[in-house]
Amino acid sequence: MAETMHDPTPVAEQKEIISNLLNTALRKGDKWYLLDVNWFKQWKKYVGLDSYSTIEIGDLSASPGPVDNSAILQDGSLKDNLMENVDYQLIPEEAWSHLVQWYGIADEKTAIPRMVIENGLYVKNLKIEIYLVKLRLCKYDELENVLNESFSKADTVANIEKKMRDLFSVPDKHLVRLWHKHIGNSYDLIESQDQTVNDLGFYAQETLVLEVQGEDGSWQRPSTSSKMSTSVSSDFSSTSSTSTVNLRSTTGGGYSYAPYNGYDDSSSRYVTKPGLCGLTNLGNTCFMNSAIQCLSNVPALTEYFVQDTFKGELNLDNPLGMKGEIAKAYADLVKQIWSGCHNSTAPRNFKLQVGRFAPQFTGYQQHDSQELMAFLLDGLHEDLNRVKKKPYVELKDAANRPEEEVAKEAWDGYRLRNNSIIVDTFHGLLKSTVVCPECTKISVTFDPFCYLSVPLPMNKERQMEVFLVPWQHEKKLTQYKLTVPKQGIVRDLCNALGKEANLDPSKLVVCDVYHHRFHQVYSYDETLSRILDRDEIYVYEVNVAANDPDTIFLPVYQREKRSRAAYTSGSSSSSGYSSYSWNLFSLPVVVPVPKRGLTYEQLYDVVLERMRRFLIVTKLGTRWWDSKKRGEDHEGSSSEGEHEREESDEDSSEKSDEVEPSLFRFAVVNSYGNSEVGTLQKDGSNVRLTDRTYISGDWLKEARNKLYDENSAEDIQKHDSLSRTNVTKKKDSMQLSECIELFLTMEKLGSEDLWYCPVCKKHQQATKKFDLWSAPQVLVIHLKRFFYQRVLRDKIDSQVIFPLTGLDLGPKIIGPDKQQAVYDLIAVSNHYGGMGGGHYTAYAKNRTTGKWYYFDDSSVSESSEQDVCTKAAYVLIYVRRDVSKKYFENGGAESTNTTEPMDTTEG
Repeated sequence: MAETMHDPTPVAEQKEIISNLLNTALRKGDKWYLLDVNWFKQWKKYVGLDSYSTIEIGDLSASPGPVDNSAILQDGSLKDNLMENVDYQLIPEEAWSHLVQWYGIADEKTAIPRMVIENGLYVKNLKIEIYLVKLRLCKYDELENVLNESFSKADTVANIEKKMRDLFSVPDKHLVRLWHKHIGNSYDLIESQDQTVNDLGFYAQETLVLEVQGEDGSWQRPSTSSKMSTSVSSDFSSTSSTSTVNLRSTTGGGYSYAPYNGYDDSSSRYVTKPGLCGLTNLGNTCFMNSAIQCLSNVPALTEYFVQDTFKGELNLDNPLGMKGEIAKAYADLVKQIWSGCHNSTAPRNFKLQVGRFAPQFTGYQQHDSQELMAFLLDGLHEDLNRVKKKPYVELKDAANRPEEEVAKEAWDGYRLRNNSIIVDTFHGLLKSTVVCPECTKISVTFDPFCYLSVPLPMNKERQMEVFLVPWQHEKKLTQYKLTVPKQGIVRDLCNALGKEANLDPSKLVVCDVYHHRFHQVYSYDETLSRILDRDEIYVYEVNVAANDPDTIFLPVYQREKRSRAAYTSGSSSSSGYSSYSWNLFSLPVVVPVPKRGLTYEQLYDVVLERMRRFLIVTKLGTRWWDSKKRGEDHEGSSSEGEHEREESDEDSSEKSDEVEPSLFRFAVVNSYGNSEVGTLQKDGSNVRLTDRTYISGDWLKEARNKLYDENSAEDIQKHDSLSRTNVTKKKDSMQLSECIELFLTMEKLGSEDLWYCPVCKKHQQATKKFDLWSAPQVLVIHLKRFFYQRVLRDKIDSQVIFPLTGLDLGPKIIGPDKQQAVYDLIAVSNHYGGMGGGHYTAYAKNRTTGKWYYFDDSSVSESSEQDVCTKAAYVLIYVRRDVSKKYFENGGAESTNTTEPMDTTEG
């Protein structure tokens, strides 16, 4: 039987139950479920949890129908790179059980349970594990027979071993050993059965090998390989006698390197220049590799670590620190990079330590290189803070005192609590001025900064791609690229399309079509910010104005019968499995119909006319039907809520094999198209339709197979607007000085970022202005390319033109130390691609060779100054010239392109 609605629980009660359950606290070992966010949004509309919805609460046409996760699955597995609240909603197991009980589930195989696991060594953090770790498994004597299996980060070695025994049919009576196989045929023996996937730092596509002991008690592989280390850091109190990296020194201004082990990768062992060591991508870790390469090329910081100066400043008792583990792990990695003995290394231990103290970086999802860099600088500062016991420092109001006095007081107070190599090198001071709009109270504070996040001048327009469905079925669907106001409304989109396609914009209906269904039908006044770039927007041309009061714009789905099990749930008497289900397919249509005076037959004719674009017209009128199979095709149940398929009162004309039958029959469905909520009577009377009615055209099997043009909805022509360049009036490039100027410009605080005025005694939407008071030795500039506004997410990909030498911040500094403010570039973190993904690389200037190099994960190649300034630049690292002269013979500028200081003053 087809899916029907089972809603015994009132929607108000559903709303209360699920709302309360969504506040459930995470507990280790609990099970949560992923739910397609669009299904969940539809449910919220139905029960009244969506504040933007105009749908009447409990309106059956808005019911989401059976739970359906098929849109977030691919070949039975969760799609890659999905994002919470954008692609999926997380709900606790009890909430999932309720929803399945109330609505059923389209396919039990689409349930996606996930466990709550604990991350962190010293800083404990609970999280729901979304993506499992996919490992390659094989037997030692059958290395070519590789099986892929997914494991939780909480799975132990014992769990993995048991799984491998099952997969390779190894009885429990046989002794086995588990090996971690690296690239280049090196192996590590894994001995501890209690260690977890997370403890071992395994990443996607790591290879584990099961070795079975021979009948004579011998092993095929000798036990001489190094064992998987269970420690979280190297022992810095002594030097390992087994180290394979000899004590050596470099020439040309290099560092001295102590013996080192812990990142051994025999496949990458190679004599190279210090610092020219690539970093293996452990699975979406290019963001981390990019940040590390940038920071490792800060000479003062790297020298501090490779010469072991840091050992005497480790602060193991700092409650804000990480027991020195981040500093030790970073030192390990930097020594490896600058040893000159490897052309690449795998930073597994460093990633493991980062994940333990910053659980947001665990797993193998893509993250942001600037966020990792900020965490690392802060973590190194706290691990290396020379202040063992922080004194209390009272914050005093400026009280009209001289700025120099207030600034010195603020900086001295800060240094009393914060004193490290990071503060010495990276920290400067900002003056912040806030003015109350009501009482004009002026508040001045001085705040330390570790990096400047500078905004990019934003384009006030955006481009949107839409698909036009013409009224005339002879015309093909056409894809357009439109330029619309970023803060505009749907009417602006219609106006833009009307201009491009020479159409009346008032006769356009804008819809978000998702998975063969209407996810949203937009009104003209809705904001465009609610539409994401990833949404598939279809604009339907109609023959009357979209706001015509006498017309209903009827959403019509297309459904076909498929022979697959579908689970329905409700009362115990109606639960069970059916042999078929009605599934959505192809593109839905919008059909304008009069509000009154329309019979079933007239509705069929109107809808058929809208469906003609999907038909092989030349076959209409031919004897395509087969009377022997027609009875089978519309078989069904007369259960409550479902219109009967085998109509005993069928028109006598349709009983004749000489008369062409209807191609499809109607059912009143919910807005998701997966549950029937009513019937349309075929008795000559007028059908009852409202502006909330959704119907489906359920196709006869013969008509679907013989008359439907499979390519009709996919045959989309491209409009010239798709190939236009510079359609929006955005700047192709901008100067870094413009971004810095914008950062220093007065702005009005947002409505969600109010300032509390001590005079007015309330929060105010004040104005705020930053000024540079003092600049650090090493200046990190973060270009704020990523834009977030409600549901709109975007990346500004304009090129920022920045100087490689001679960035002069002197004119921008209002403090007394202006003369030391000329900077030279030493590193750039690049981001290629769009939101939620893409790829990170780095450019860096090597202090030993004085040349620029390009770092792309494990690959390192020589580059030139001309290559460094690109549209991908995301984080810039500059060294003050008086500092860089200590490390670069020419003060940071290559002889081929020495420039005078670049004045950042606008003009």
